[in-house]
Amino acid sequence: MADFSNELFSLNGAIPDFLPARVRLSNGQTRYTTAITLEELNSCGYIGPINLPEHTSEERLVWSEDNLRFEVVTCTDLTCDQAHHDYVIRQSLRTILSNRDLSQREGLTDSGQAKLDSYYGNVLFLLSSTECLTHSDLPVLSLDVFDYVGSKGAYQGTNADWVDYIRYEYEVNGCYHNPEDYQNSVMSELYSSFVIPDSWVPSGTVI
Repeated sequence: MADFSNELFSLNGAIPDFLPARVRLSNGQTRYTTAITLEELNSCGYIGPINLPEHTSEERLVWSEDNLRFEVVTCTDLTCDQAHHDYVIRQSLRTILSNRDLSQREGLTDSGQAKLDSYYGNVLFLLSSTECLTHSDLPVLSLDVFDYVGSKGAYQGTNADWVDYIRYEYEVNGCYHNPEDYQNSVMSELYSSFVIPDSWVPSGTVI
């Protein structure tokens, strides 16, 4: 068993990405990618680990589906200034990847983990892009308060009146809520993730 959680793998020849937290084997069993064999990953269609080659400011990394590796290609249409800034940005992206820490996922809600995964996926996408990058292209990881399990739980715990209101609306008036009324408020995450308990009985009268 080995920890491949911070390695890049190509799934069925697609551009490499980090592995999901858990993969399902052909026999139906699942394995965490922090404790899995290379043979098990191969059986799921993953090829790797795949390295990001070093390159100069005049070169780019391009994923080859034929050779299943990143190839270095030369760009000749850049000015010296463009090449310098692009190279600095790409080195920053490499640093972000090298500092990736899976413990960041701990304590995040599903939405928070999705944002984190999307952030690193965007970093990989930019690194393999042939476009000239600038500082404005650097991705930003934006996690709000409800992307953290503890914060979300604490807020819900201090808002018992909110749950009572929802139950009254559901059981007495026969309606739940209007999500559009809460799209720009701190309540939007609570409404979108709240599940009506089976013990609640609607009146059948919808306002």
